[in-house]
Amino acid sequence: MSPKTNTTTDATMPSNLFRPLVLLFYATGFALETVLESVRTSRLERLSSVTAFKKAWFAKFWAWLGPRNRDGAAGHVMPLLQKARGICLDIGPGTGEWLDLYARAQNPLISKIYGIEPNHELHAQLKASARWAGLAGIYEIVGCGVEELSTRLELVHASVDTIITVQCLCSVPMPRKVISELYLLLKPGGQWLAYEHVRTRYIGQFVDYWQRKCVPACTCFVC
Repeated sequence: MSPKTNTTTDATMPSNLFRPLVLLFYATGFALETVLESVRTSRLERLSSVTAFKKAWFAKFWAWLGPRNRDGAAGHVMPLLQKARGICLDIGPGTGEWLDLYARAQNPLISKIYGIEPNHELHAQLKASARWAGLAGIYEIVGCGVEELSTRLELVHASVDTIITVQCLCSVPMPRKVISELYLLLKPGGQWLAYEHVRTRYIGQFVDYWQRKCVPACTCFVC
């Protein structure tokens, strides 16, 4: 197997240290919007479960953040995802802000894509993104986590050509376990296209301490 990996640049500028807090600040505004919409549309089941509320809350927040996130990462992600081929697993596609890169005109080497998105609140917009990209019959949304793939898709080991993860593994519980399970699905010579947040290289310094304090707060929101 020959994984293709790209990572984000380490953010060391003082202003970047506040970015997680700024995002959490914006996220709180979408919490109130989620409550009001749930009442207005009589979807009160969202308010009776912490898990259901967090999923609806995150879906609203990501619908706003996803396109903005794409603008910042496009220079790295676009050339990376254009390498996708064959049978693909698109892990955590969110609202589908990258799906246009899988369109036939952009990449005729893709035969099938499974979008593994456990948050069902995101599915409507993800389906719309797939239709807009002309991926009908190619892109299939699977509403489960990685740990359920073997039963939901009946995928066997060494059956996937490309695995795609774009800034999603930071929000996955037990990422080491998930990565190990996904690797088993890759065919010999398969590829893993990854663009992820990484731990700072300044271990033992303030940036390292700050990152370790911010990550749990952000993960609590999305998981």
